[in-house]
Amino acid sequence: MEFGSVFFELALVIFLAGFFGLILRRFSQPLLLAYILAGFSISFFGLSKEETQAAFSFFGEIGIALLLFLVGIELSLSELRHFGKTVLWTGLGQILFHGILGFILARFLGFDLVSSIYLALAITFSSTIVVVKLLGEKKDINALYGKISIGILLLQDLVAVLVLMVLASISKESFSALSLLSTVFKMGLFFFILALATKKILPFILRLSASSLELLLLVSLGWAFVFASFASSIGFSLEIGAFLAGVALATSAYRFQILSKIRPLRDFFIIIFFVALGLQINVFGLSGFIIPSLVLSVFVIVSTPLILLFILGKVLGQKKRTAFLTGVSLAQISEFSIILVVLGEKLGHISFDIVSIVAVTAILTIAISSFLVHKSDSLYRILSPYLSFFERKGIEPEVTKAAPFVNHVVLVGCEQMGQDIIKFLEEKEAKFVVVDFNPTVIRNLTAKKVDCIFGDISDPEILDELNLSQAKLIISTAPDLDDNLIILTEAKRRNFSGIFILASYWAEDGIKLYNQGADYVVVPEFIGGKHLARILADHWEDISEIRKVKDRHLQELLEKRIEH
Repeated sequence: MEFGSVFFELALVIFLAGFFGLILRRFSQPLLLAYILAGFSISFFGLSKEETQAAFSFFGEIGIALLLFLVGIELSLSELRHFGKTVLWTGLGQILFHGILGFILARFLGFDLVSSIYLALAITFSSTIVVVKLLGEKKDINALYGKISIGILLLQDLVAVLVLMVLASISKESFSALSLLSTVFKMGLFFFILALATKKILPFILRLSASSLELLLLVSLGWAFVFASFASSIGFSLEIGAFLAGVALATSAYRFQILSKIRPLRDFFIIIFFVALGLQINVFGLSGFIIPSLVLSVFVIVSTPLILLFILGKVLGQKKRTAFLTGVSLAQISEFSIILVVLGEKLGHISFDIVSIVAVTAILTIAISSFLVHKSDSLYRILSPYLSFFERKGIEPEVTKAAPFVNHVVLVGCEQMGQDIIKFLEEKEAKFVVVDFNPTVIRNLTAKKVDCIFGDISDPEILDELNLSQAKLIISTAPDLDDNLIILTEAKRRNFSGIFILASYWAEDGIKLYNQGADYVVVPEFIGGKHLARILADHWEDISEIRKVKDRHLQELLEKRIEH
């Protein structure tokens, strides 16, 4: 292999990826598409050599191993539990419905049994990378539908990794009881050695290397590659070994330093993986799989919102807006889908044509869903009259109120600052209603017979429930600028003439809120600085007296935790 040719093609694909990235950014498209298009372009013009493709494929394998290593480190089952039954039942229901319907569709398109199973699995998973990016751009990560979407993605990622583990253990030879016993034994051996090393060796080497970030990076990579290689040597895949090595580090005190160091390295090799995928797409065979790709893309774009509307709205009683926006945000296939079929092709389960179909489907669904997510609010307003079928009839699970809201206070957000405001309002015997999208908070408020609404303050239907034209005061403890701007705009549009008290992370955002009509803006860091200066002034002559303040403050924090 000539090093010069590999280096030249590497330079060329990175340049093309950057070029396509600049164009796609203008249309709010994810960079992942630019990587695939860069590889596809080189393949189309015949600029790639076989040895270069082999090198890129090898680098791509490293990228996927690093991706799954970081997924393992970031995996948080406690965070998944935080989202509760809504995410669990929605996620599992979506996987089941999509899997069954996808399999039926693949068989209808003429694919064999194994290929149909892979295609059904591939269209089941949505892209965490794409969805988090799109929600971040819309400032909707903290919205109710954003929280539900991210919870479903976490569940999908966990299921995807489990599927990869199962598939990696199934060889292309016929299945037998002996092969099953062998797989179980090897898996048990791997877990035993990993658990032993995690308990006896890992803490020691992490402590030794923690004094240097470069050494910590080197040790972490060594840990990942050793167990990835070990997994491969006993019949599993490199990727699964890397994932489980990451899980072993998930509870480490050094996980955040490791994540920050490895992410840039992972991103570079992931670029190479998707470039290599683009290189391998058969340009002249596109006509053979463009129809299946189009059919699967339409199925994913249309069926995902419908399935989630049914589960979230009809079954679980969420508002149709929340269900619709969640469905639109998840209407694309995942990077895990591509990894899944690449693994299947490597194991000999499927042909590379299936990989090409999934890659083209990924390009189409990611491109279309990115556009739809940016236009989702407008789409909802157009389709809203036709979506009422998906709302559960006869009940209003989001609203708990003793009487119509008149001359009342609206409190947005009940955690932290909101608890103290509720105590004050109760002491004054004021009428008030709380809006929050944390189900635990709503259950606690309902038990205390506090008027409350479960939902997102940016939801027009929630705003209508609040009867804002009759309210005298709106207090928002949520410091998100976009949510507070929505409150200001929508309240005025509904003839609210009372007082706005809002919160803001930053002084600059506070100024923007004042300019838009807020009557008072709480900036916690600004107030915190003044409070700390006052504590220092009160105890400057004897700083040790601050310890007495500590005891009182600790007691207050413990009481807060008990209330939650």
